[in-house]
This record gives sequence, C-alpha cells and structure tokens, in this order.
Amino acid sequence: MSGAPPAISIRGLGKRYRIGSYLPTGGTLRGWFADRLSAKARAASAESNKPRYIWALRDLTLDVPTGSVIGIIGRNGVGKSTLLKILSRITDPTEGTAELYGKVASLLEVGTGFHGELTGRENIYLNGAISGMTRAEVDRRFDEIVAFSELEQFLDTPVKRYSSGMYVRLGFAVAAHLDPDILLVDEVLAVGDLSFQRRCLNRMNDVAQTGRTVIFVSHQMTAIRRLCNRTIWLEAGRIRDFGPTGEVVARYESESLGGAAPGGSGSREGAAYKARYLSWMRDGAPAGEAHVLSDLAPVAFRLVLDVRERIAAGYGGIEIFDPEGKLIWSGASYDGGRGDLALDPGKHALIYSLPMLPLKPGAYKLHASFYEREGRKLLDDWWAAPELIVSLPPSSHPDDEWQGILNLPCGLRVERE
Repeated sequence: MSGAPPAISIRGLGKRYRIGSYLPTGGTLRGWFADRLSAKARAASAESNKPRYIWALRDLTLDVPTGSVIGIIGRNGVGKSTLLKILSRITDPTEGTAELYGKVASLLEVGTGFHGELTGRENIYLNGAISGMTRAEVDRRFDEIVAFSELEQFLDTPVKRYSSGMYVRLGFAVAAHLDPDILLVDEVLAVGDLSFQRRCLNRMNDVAQTGRTVIFVSHQMTAIRRLCNRTIWLEAGRIRDFGPTGEVVARYESESLGGAAPGGSGSREGAAYKARYLSWMRDGAPAGEAHVLSDLAPVAFRLVLDVRERIAAGYGGIEIFDPEGKLIWSGASYDGGRGDLALDPGKHALIYSLPMLPLKPGAYKLHASFYEREGRKLLDDWWAAPELIVSLPPSSHPDDEWQGILNLPCGLRVERE
C-alpha cells in the first residue's frame, strides 16, 4: 500500500483556539446588564484580560494512501475530533494545509448535517446533495440506506423527534452508502447499540475493501484493531506514534495504564533486601524484541534475581494480568514437581517456559514474587517493567471481532457420518 497515491496529504497542520475569551451578549436589556457586570468582573483582574491560546493540533505532517484504513487514538482533548473537523472542512486550520483527493463523507457528531425540521427522507436527499450526488444517484441507493438504518417507519417523521441513536443510524447509513472516496467517522458510533456498531464496522470494512479510504476515531481498541491496518496515536495535538495497529495500540494501552497494576510493591521499599528481581526479558529474543511476543511459538521468560544472602529453601512465582488487571495465567518454580530452590549470593536467572502464549494483541502485566520457605516470608513482590507487548496477527477471520482473551488457532476436520 506504500506505493498507492495519497488520498489525504497533510503538511504542517495546526489549529489554535483562544480560551477564556469574552463575547458580548448585547441585544436586550438583560444582555446589557450582563455585559456591564462581566466588564466590572474582568476589570478587577488584569490577568483575565490577557488573551490565552491553546494549540489543539500542531505540526502534523502525514500522507494517507488511497484505500487505507487509518485509526486515530489518544486521550480526550488531544485533537482527534479537531483533525476530523478540519478534514471535513467544518473548521479552518490556523496553519498548514490538508488536501483531500475525492468525495468526502463524514459522521462527526449526532445530527451533523441534518435539518431538524425536515423528515428522515428529506434529510437523506439533503445529505446526498451536500455530498455532490444527484437525485437519481440518491434514488439508486435509497432503499439500501433505509434498510441499513432500520428506520423505515420513521422516515416521514421530522428528525428533531429522533433519539440520539436514531440520529446516528440514519447519519451513518447516509454517509456510508453515498459512495464516498473518503469516509471520516468519529466516536459517535458509541451511541448505537452493539448490533448496530457491528454492522457499522462491517460496512466500513466493505468500504475499505473497494479501495476507498477510511479514517476512524475511537476509544474502543477492539474496534480499532479489527478495522484499521495502521493507527495514529495523538498526544497533546501532535503525532506520538504512527504504524501498524497492533503495535501502536499495545504501546498506547501500556502507557495509558501508567504501569499501574493491582496490589503494591511489597518488600521492595527500602535499600536493604535479601533477594530482589532486577529485570525480565523473553528468553532468546532478538534485539529490540526483548519484551514483545509476535508468534505462537514456545516462549520462556527470563527473570533475573539478585540474591544478597544465601537462601537455603525458596520458591518463586510469576503471573500475567490482562490490560484490565484480571489474572489470566500463573506459574511457580515448583510446578512439575520441582522442589525448593537453594540459591547462593549472586545473580540468578529464573526461566519460566510455556509451550505457547496464545493471547490477543495488547499490553500485559507480569507480576513476579519470591518467597523463603521458612515462615513463607515474602522476599520480593515485583510488577515487571516494561510490560509484555503482544502483537500477534489475528488467527480468526478478519471480519470477526476478538472474543475472550485467547488467540488460539482452531483446526477443523469434516467427516461423513
């Protein structure tokens, strides 16, 4: 896809907003009094009269190839929706340029592009006209739009009486069925029910399969993983990361969780210790992938334990937690009938091996502990850093969403009874 011509070309894009600015009310006696009181309040503080600005976007340079499906992720307020508004020509950039090649359809907010006094039927034709379609072209797609929205009985009702979910149903149905070259979709899909969200994702995938370009903003990482082949991570209005979706989302999830994990750090407080974990890595991993799992081959985790005083009898444990903090696997040094460990002072590698670790893509937490047998004394309780990043390609059909936590290949044999 790298050789495909760009559908979107962004150069040095930035958007600045003024915050704390005052707009006069005026026009009425009540407004006049409000303006006078506000002026007195603002005059009491010279600082409040100084204009303040915030950059919602800054220095964005990017080419989006035709036919690609790009996800945009990031925390609230980092500029995701602002970027889509600029691309949709709803707002102008403060600096830089954004060039789009082709017809654009967008679904950014509930009710965007609808006229409340018009019926659903009339708004379909209105949106088609805004998108540059003739009435005959809308006529050809009309039945598909109505069937997808499942709002046939409400077509002749003014949309001002629609619920937010009904708005989204009709808005997405129109945007996705008018043959756009570029489809821009914001988090607004979250308003719909699960069945509708699934159909929307399938429709966006269908649009992408026909060589069109999709830009999808969402906080639902499952949807991003399923639909997008590449993802942009925005932070403070700038591109923090851009690359294959599995890798970018895993890094985003890892940092968003802040390395936090259930429980505390136990006996690691203080400088004095008898035994302490120092580091971990995937045993035998190539350079740059020491903490990354990218296949379903046997895997072993090497944990380095620093022992300062001889341990006559001890045992260790390791656990893996998913991004939500749920325990999904645990092992111990005495698994398989192995007895207690006798360790002299020095550094020791404890290597836990598994036939495979079939996890869906994401960032996982490793927790390691080590005990002295006498009195079951905890010597170290460690949340390993960095986290384990799983970036496996889905083993299931690409149209299927991840269900559960396992990425386990499934065999099939057909026999005649």
